[in-house]
Amino acid sequence: EEGLAAISDSDLTAYVDLSGVASETHEVTLPVHVECPTCRRRPVRVVGSEPASVTLKIERRLTEDHRVRVDVPSALPSACREIDPGVVPAIVLVSGAESRLDLVHAVRTEIEAVDIADEGVQQGGYPVTAVTAAGTPVPDVSIEPSVVSVTLRIVDLPTCVQAAVLPVYNGAPAPGYYVADISVEPATVELTGESELLAE
Repeated sequence: EEGLAAISDSDLTAYVDLSGVASETHEVTLPVHVECPTCRRRPVRVVGSEPASVTLKIERRLTEDHRVRVDVPSALPSACREIDPGVVPAIVLVSGAESRLDLVHAVRTEIEAVDIADEGVQQGGYPVTAVTAAGTPVPDVSIEPSVVSVTLRIVDLPTCVQAAVLPVYNGAPAPGYYVADISVEPATVELTGESELLAE
C-alpha cells in the first residue's frame, strides 16, 4: 500500500502500438500497454489495464488546396459601389482525416465590420476557417497558413452611375409671389444599365 500511495498519474504511460497497422481506412482493436518506469524502484507491478483494449478508426491524412472566400457585410450606402476584396495568399492548404476533408465545402474569412472611406482601403490579417455546406466549422482540420492578409477596396460598378436630380417646373406663381427655393429628396438617384448608354 505504501508503494501504491507513492505512484501518481504522471508515473504511468498508457499507449497502443500502431506499428504494422494497414494504412487504408478501417477500424482496428488494439491492446493497451502500460509502462511505469518508476514502479521498479518501489514494490509495485503493473498487472493490467482497464480497458484492456481500445478500438480505433484508422484513416488516411490528406491535404487539399482551397481558395479563400472573403465574407464582408453588404452595407455600402450606394448600390453603384461594391467592396473588392484581395487575399494573400488566395489559396490555402487544408489537412486532416479523409472523412473530415469530405465535409469541407469552403474556406472562408469573415470580416464583421468594414470601415472604408471613399477611395480608401482597409487592410488586416484575418483567420480562416474551413466550413461545411451549411456554414458550420469543420473540426479537427489544420489550415496553412491559418491567417491571411485581406485588402478591401471600394470600386465603382461600370453598369451603375449616380445622377443629380435637376428640378424643372412650368408656369409662374401668382402675381406678387416668386419661387424662393426648390428642394429635392433624394438629391441624387442611381441609374443602372449598359455602360455605353450610361456614358452618354
